[in-house]
Amino acid sequence: PVFLMSVGSLVATINALSPSDAYLAMAQDLYLFAWFIMLVNLLRDGRDLTTFRVIWMWTANAVALYGIFVVMTQGHSHLLDLLRPRGSRTISTFYDPNMCANYFVLSLWIVLGLGEEIGGLVRWGSIGLLLLGIVATKSNGGFTALGVGFGVWMLARAWTTRISPTGLAALGLLGASLVLGTLWVVRGMGVGEAQLGQVAESSSLGRSEHSSEGRFQIWSQLLKRYAQTPVGIGPGNSQNVPLSAEERERPHSYMSKEAHNDYLAYLIERGPLGLLGLLLLKVEAFRRGDASGATLEPQPGILPTPGVRASTCTCDPAGFKARDQVGHLDADLVRPPLVVATRKPGDRMRGLGLKQPKRVQDILVDAHVPRQIRDSLPVVSDSEEIVWIPGVTVTESKRVTSATRRQLHLEIVPS
Repeated sequence: PVFLMSVGSLVATINALSPSDAYLAMAQDLYLFAWFIMLVNLLRDGRDLTTFRVIWMWTANAVALYGIFVVMTQGHSHLLDLLRPRGSRTISTFYDPNMCANYFVLSLWIVLGLGEEIGGLVRWGSIGLLLLGIVATKSNGGFTALGVGFGVWMLARAWTTRISPTGLAALGLLGASLVLGTLWVVRGMGVGEAQLGQVAESSSLGRSEHSSEGRFQIWSQLLKRYAQTPVGIGPGNSQNVPLSAEERERPHSYMSKEAHNDYLAYLIERGPLGLLGLLLLKVEAFRRGDASGATLEPQPGILPTPGVRASTCTCDPAGFKARDQVGHLDADLVRPPLVVATRKPGDRMRGLGLKQPKRVQDILVDAHVPRQIRDSLPVVSDSEEIVWIPGVTVTESKRVTSATRRQLHLEIVPS
């Protein structure tokens, strides 16, 4: 996929109205791909990323605060002004409000995923600050990503918390009934219709409606240009297409706007090869992500009635990984007897890197353990706490450190 995207981009550069913009766009591609490789390597060995995510949260909070401060000094007298369709839009440390909004949305999911690793006040304060940052960008794409993301997040949470299909369907029907009932009251009976219309017109909702109409005009002009150069008009060149006086999209410019759609932009700027590469990259990412979760299934013979074998060892801690099928603990901290069981509702564990205990249910979800094996996965406890979940993590409080004198080597064996 990356090869197709690269070839499509290079071929399309031949037709670029601004070669410098094309080279800049491809340099940005390389930078983003380097980020992608970094994230893959962070995730590949199953290490706990709590520290990384907490740093990301505080960085995003700082970026949001800076962006809100700047936009408040540019004509907004109070925070409610941020809801108005007109006025300055925050870009913070980015070059574009839409990029800034995408960063805030991504950061919001990272904060939501932290759960109990941070205090409730910090978590909800961060969520509120990031939501305010998204509002300050006045980005329709950001609002859309936020809405779709919340829908997917709610479905994922319902699935991982084992809500029955009947219960999930009932919740969906209840939500649909509330929406339809509200529409009937407002549209059919006219209750509050004028007030809602006034609110929509004086807020970012009104801007969203007008912006949607403008995007169809933008896409129409870009597709006309693409028809003349089917191999693409050049990366980053969708905003360099000259327009006539009748076609212009901005009052003080005769140049087109950017596509505001990743897939359409790839087709127009990089041609069919670039779009095909982008689609294949997404399909491959999902396929490999699904396959990586399947590798966590227990080894044959471990279940259904496992036991635990304990022995001392002098293994090299540098080779330990959280998801090893063998466990290593500080033997002087473990309190016998060791017991093997399956998880129970409400079980908690302080896994590697965690500052406080976390629900075992959430630990298994974060580790992408397939849902169908979570209830049968062995959980090893000593007389004080859960110390090891094979293939997932060991307890932080009894891990091997530089001060460890004796290592306890644990293996799951059939009974």
